[in-house]
Amino acid sequence: MKTAILVCVDKDINDANDSLDELASLIETLGIKEVQRVVQKALKPNIKTYLGSGKIDELKQMETVEPVDYIVFDDELTPAQMFNVDEIFNASVIDRAYVILDIFRKRATTTEAQLEIKIANLKYLLPRIKTFHEGFDRQSGKIGSKGSGETQLELDQRFLANQIYDNEQKLKEVLSRKKHEVNKRKNSNLKTIALVGYTNAGKSSTLNALLNYLNKVEYKNNLINKSVEAEDKLFKTLTTSVRKLTYKNIPFLLSDTIGFINKIPNELLSSFMTTLEEAKNADLIIVVADLTDKKLNMQLETTIRTLEKILGDKKPEIIFLFNKIDEFNDIPDIRFEVSGYKSLGYSNKDEKYQYKLLELIKEFLLQDYEIIDLNIPYQDQKLIHKLETTTSIISKTYFDDYILYKVYCPKSYTKEYSIYRAIDMVM
Repeated sequence: MKTAILVCVDKDINDANDSLDELASLIETLGIKEVQRVVQKALKPNIKTYLGSGKIDELKQMETVEPVDYIVFDDELTPAQMFNVDEIFNASVIDRAYVILDIFRKRATTTEAQLEIKIANLKYLLPRIKTFHEGFDRQSGKIGSKGSGETQLELDQRFLANQIYDNEQKLKEVLSRKKHEVNKRKNSNLKTIALVGYTNAGKSSTLNALLNYLNKVEYKNNLINKSVEAEDKLFKTLTTSVRKLTYKNIPFLLSDTIGFINKIPNELLSSFMTTLEEAKNADLIIVVADLTDKKLNMQLETTIRTLEKILGDKKPEIIFLFNKIDEFNDIPDIRFEVSGYKSLGYSNKDEKYQYKLLELIKEFLLQDYEIIDLNIPYQDQKLIHKLETTTSIISKTYFDDYILYKVYCPKSYTKEYSIYRAIDMVM
């Protein structure tokens, strides 16, 4: 396994080690092991070398005593900083942004995700080409080593700019084919609910738990397998999965989105903005948070900050879902809340929590429904079928010539059913 020294500037907020712990997990995903770390307390990084001269000397001494393959900086280095520190050390110099981009590159499986990450990588490389000329394998896109540039293609800034343009055109073609599907969903008038949150917080597992619960109580085990892949890996989900579901006769769309991360590279955020549109266009956002993670507060801050960038002026309803509450059964008075938002303790391992979450979703969906009474003649079987598939039935009573339905009816259908209304109901 390759080895690395991790480097961070603690900007007087005392979260450097938590951030470096996360960075250690990120590089481990790439097969790199942390052997040492260097932290410098400062209000801001040195504009030329990120660290001050004293810490640079200390880091150089550490590298001399115990050579490593990489020196990994916890912040995104400016092109000038990267060039300057790369000249000082024998090890390859990379930063958090590069690590995240490389993980995304390895995880991307769909054409859309592969193009998005390629564009992000190229935009990251463009201003840093002077540094990466020898340390970056341009043909494979992998982390290289110093000296390996001798057999690499000579890429200049114009070539990279052309590559960015070409791949952006390819992405536009892919997205234009996808646009039809997106427009179809928008025209369906179905509410969209997006699961968002920090990477590996349990979004995909939550979607699968809801699918399993609904398959049992709503679909009577007739639901075609709609589960999504869920593993204990960082950034396992790079594309958005959307499922059409029904709970108590109320249909809605549920999407599992890409995970967030602290200090996400700007190139990545801009390139994946189309993928993140699912969150931006959602009517309800459910933020999944891992209650057992010691960095929970930082993850929540990162999630809220990223959502603000994505949503802009849009203000959808947001619910915070605190996952893995089952691990706190011996602490009955545990508190979990985010000021100004609804929150719910939750576990994928207990069906009572799937019920609670679906009831919250139903409460949200019913804002666009109205309770009405309808007298439907027996002979109007087409209407009866439509009623039972487009409304949520509260009760039905059989009379000689008609059925009296009490239903939750979408407000978009109330006019169509108006001639059958028995009495007006007030919610």
